[in-house]
Amino acid sequence: MELFGVSIWLFILILFLVVEAVSSALVSIWFCFGALAAWICSIFTDSIGIQITIFFIVSILALIFTRPIIKKLIKSKGETRTNCSLLIGESGVVTEEIDNIRGLGAIKIKGNVWSAISLNDEKITKDTIVIVERIEGVKLIVRKKEEE
Repeated sequence: MELFGVSIWLFILILFLVVEAVSSALVSIWFCFGALAAWICSIFTDSIGIQITIFFIVSILALIFTRPIIKKLIKSKGETRTNCSLLIGESGVVTEEIDNIRGLGAIKIKGNVWSAISLNDEKITKDTIVIVERIEGVKLIVRKKEEE
């Protein structure tokens, strides 16, 4: 057992732990695992080649096996969910004539006014009751409600 090799790997482990603690993202946790394995390996062998190989192998394996799990735990910033999907299938009243060609149209649904376009490119007059079929961007795609 070479004390110098053991000390170096312990220093590298502590360095990566500090970097991980200071950063807000997971940037060096995989290298922490690799440095820990190399440090343990340095207790049993003086071969720096074996230690470096162990460091890289364990770091890569840690990255491969833990990254998918961590990605599932951390929500992606682009996946903000809203309650807008609850409007699909709901009835609303046209407050401004819907004309896809001129880009006009609004409906009132659940107390809120939304921009709207018609499903079949037909004009829908004011005060007509419509059903929300889907949402595209900030516009509700609607169709006339059939009389029952």
